[in-house]
Amino acid sequence: MQATAAGIAEGYLTKDLIYYFWKNMIEHYCDENPEVCKYVYKFVKLNWNWMQGRINNKTAYWHQTNLVVKQLDGIIQGYNKASNGSGKVIPEMDFV
Repeated sequence: MQATAAGIAEGYLTKDLIYYFWKNMIEHYCDENPEVCKYVYKFVKLNWNWMQGRINNKTAYWHQTNLVVKQLDGIIQGYNKASNGSGKVIPEMDFV
């Protein structure tokens, strides 16, 4: 719960910085070579799903990984709450 709450606060308070970073670095990154980016996005999504399936493992490593994932989920929630209605939509996988 603390990791998610920390993420929500971070995403909410830094929404402009997150958006400007995404706008400057990521939004048009794939324009010149979309096939490579499709491959990268597919790999990242597969890895993300694999990781989600392992998170409930009770080892210390997966516990810490789960905390990072929960914080990232919170960042996404906080960002979306703070930017609601502003048109500053960032695809969820771009946060990853």
